[in-house]
Amino acid sequence: MNELKKVEETFKLGIRVYEPGEDGFWRLARQPAHYEAIGIEPMTIGWYGDHAFLIKDIKKVANIYACAHCNQQFTQACSLQRHADHCTKGETQVHCPGEAVKGPSQPMKKLSILNRVPAKHRYNG
Repeated sequence: MNELKKVEETFKLGIRVYEPGEDGFWRLARQPAHYEAIGIEPMTIGWYGDHAFLIKDIKKVANIYACAHCNQQFTQACSLQRHADHCTKGETQVHCPGEAVKGPSQPMKKLSILNRVPAKHRYNG
């Protein structure tokens, strides 16, 4: 599979690789290089042991597809391919915007600020 990158670069052709798992799910083992911008769709191949074979219609091969990294499952190959572009490879990523977190709002306090609550019913905390 290491030679596929050289083949892609030589022929300017993306090669997508699926491998069957023991559980019967097909896993996307390799994302293709992106040559769609110049109008070339990627080639899809299946890889089993030491054998490779051309897959013309992935829908005919499997019903369930699973990510090789995080094991998320999909019913459509295109959903798996889209997921593979953004998969975190099983690592949890937390994004913090760096802003202060405000506590939950208190409805009575908010209303007293707006002067819609009579003084005797206002929150004075």
